[in-house]
Amino acid sequence: MGVKIGYVGVDHHHRDPYFAVASELDATVTAVCEPGRRVDVDNLTAMDDRPDEVTTEGQDAADLVAGAEVYEDPHRLASEADV
Repeated sequence: MGVKIGYVGVDHHHRDPYFAVASELDATVTAVCEPGRRVDVDNLTAMDDRPDEVTTEGQDAADLVAGAEVYEDPHRLASEADV
């Protein structure tokens, strides 16, 4: 594993292409955060319903962040996660 990424804004419509790009690099999303809300990374689905969105192009969004630590506070992610 190369670069470890902490991603803040899991509910943002640009999430899927960022996850997809990271999966093609020597990078892994090891921590995610949606401020003020705990997300279930095992059940993330692609944001295909947004017409302005570049999707994961057939990749499973949950697979792209499998095993990532989940945070509700971006400050905790930055200080506690190994990113």
